[in-house]
Amino acid sequence: MKDSRATADGYFNFPKTAADSMFTGKFTKMLSSCSPIAPNEHPELHSYLTYKATHSLNKQIISRGSRKLTFALFGSLGLAASVHADTAVTAHRGASSDAPENTIASIIAAAGIADYTEMDVRLSSDGELVLMHDSTIDRTTDGSGTVSSKSLAELQALDAGSWFSPSYAGEQVPTLTEAMNAALAAGVAPMVERKAGSATDYHNEFTAEGFSTNDFAVISFDWNFLNALDNLNSSYQLGALGSGSLTQTTVNSALADGADFISWRSSDVDQAAVDLVQSNGLGIQVWTVNSAGRMQELLDYGVDYITTDNPSLLSSLIADRELSLSNLLLNSGFEDGLTSWTTSAVGPDPDAAVAIRTASPDAAEGSAYIFGDDTPSFTAYQDVDLVAAGFSAATIDLGGLNALFGGYQAGYTNDGDYGVISLEFLDGGGSSLGLSSLDAYTSELSWAKQSGTVDVLSGTRTIRYSFTGTRLNGINNDAYLDLASLIVTVPEPSSVTLLGLGGLAVALRRRRA
Repeated sequence: MKDSRATADGYFNFPKTAADSMFTGKFTKMLSSCSPIAPNEHPELHSYLTYKATHSLNKQIISRGSRKLTFALFGSLGLAASVHADTAVTAHRGASSDAPENTIASIIAAAGIADYTEMDVRLSSDGELVLMHDSTIDRTTDGSGTVSSKSLAELQALDAGSWFSPSYAGEQVPTLTEAMNAALAAGVAPMVERKAGSATDYHNEFTAEGFSTNDFAVISFDWNFLNALDNLNSSYQLGALGSGSLTQTTVNSALADGADFISWRSSDVDQAAVDLVQSNGLGIQVWTVNSAGRMQELLDYGVDYITTDNPSLLSSLIADRELSLSNLLLNSGFEDGLTSWTTSAVGPDPDAAVAIRTASPDAAEGSAYIFGDDTPSFTAYQDVDLVAAGFSAATIDLGGLNALFGGYQAGYTNDGDYGVISLEFLDGGGSSLGLSSLDAYTSELSWAKQSGTVDVLSGTRTIRYSFTGTRLNGINNDAYLDLASLIVTVPEPSSVTLLGLGGLAVALRRRRA
């Protein structure tokens, strides 16, 4: 049904002020959260089309050190964001929760989920650099004695896998060169932790095997060792391992010994420590972190590397922060119809329906919207599968997501038209976990933004966005909705503030360190 209050060319001429924006019925106070259309210097063009056209493409680039976060903002969404990206995943002794530590198997298990694979290195009795964390072989092999008392042949005759699982029986103790080659072939950068051996031992092996200093890092608790290695080749990427209080004196010592980053015990790292290290031009690595909650906290701090036994968990948490943050609703501007929405309408007219009205002949301007046609009440909803959208169950169930939702609404105050935008959180079986709604809103055809932010409930797998329109007087409901928006984010550090609503594409490009 064509509304008689539309102009001949299909436009609606809306008021120039927010004076008519209010709640309907008992909601008589002004809606403080609304941002109605601003007066235009050409009142005769003061239409919804004009309003949308005033929201132009906006681009913003936020740089943090060598990291770059590029925002490509489409439609009518403005945002303020603060993002710590680029936290690199270091697999502790390889993916040691999935395979026996410090073996080729654990290195390969880290492929695709870690940026670095840490490997502990000691010296055999015949001067070969081999992987082993402990000074003895008892815990992780079927042998006994010290590493330094065994030749390479003796070490490689041991079973380094059965202690972890029978499926890894026969796994060998690898040499440093074998481990580095395996890591690089798998696309994971070696992070070599020196447990024993001189700087010359390591330098000679790196040089003889032709490893590029751009392809690996070396870390050690012995900062004199780092200093000696730096003196042999200043292009080595070096990390100073340690624990305790991080002070400016500590940082100065690390710098003097040639460190490029500091690798510090998790319990001793807070935001102040991160800020101190990074303000001195060093990166900061934190070890060894296996709790999802602590991982989230360190990601909030903006640390550069996290070492973990569970790189797949950490990688999934980081990936959630680096999703393209897009409007998760389809046809949010309704130019393409309602094919992705489920609709229902109640009314005496058999033609009662949720309808699309196009207020402009140019659909590219985004001026189509939904309303209730010949119905005193109607509903339109769309379900968004969070897991299908790319969010991990771990992040959701930590309560680590925010939902920003809303839309632009209009109606007829005198007729008592009002609409309510709601989010319902559904578990994997489709049962409701909770509902969050914005205040009922109406206006005398002044388009105004309704938006809100709510925590995504733990256990949620699907979010249902719905718009319900009701008319208190008469039959034809004219509660209008356009630019329906649902944007799901990790609240910190990827905090996004809605200044408008519409289609959004945010590309977070992560540069692996």
